[in-house]
Amino acid sequence: MTSAAANVLITGAAGFLGARIAREILGAGELRITGEQPRPLARLTLLDQVAVPADIAADPRAHVVTADLGTADPEDLPGTFGGIDAVFHLAAAVSGE
Repeated sequence: MTSAAANVLITGAAGFLGARIAREILGAGELRITGEQPRPLARLTLLDQVAVPADIAADPRAHVVTADLGTADPEDLPGTFGGIDAVFHLAAAVSGE
């Protein structure tokens, strides 16, 4: 039996940890969500207020959203938050902001 494909959201995707996790997930091509069998990756949504690295954005499974999570209205970001199976919330204010 094949598991349904996984849709993943990474906030802070342009940062060191966010980009590292994105590359790991894209490289693996699947994600094991606690208590489940590994699921193939369908879509990886990358949310950050700055551009994510080009190699990550170029992957056809990547959906890049450039927005400030603190001020963005979810209604202005259609399709970003629906159907998400797992979230890696790494967005944070950086020094000097």
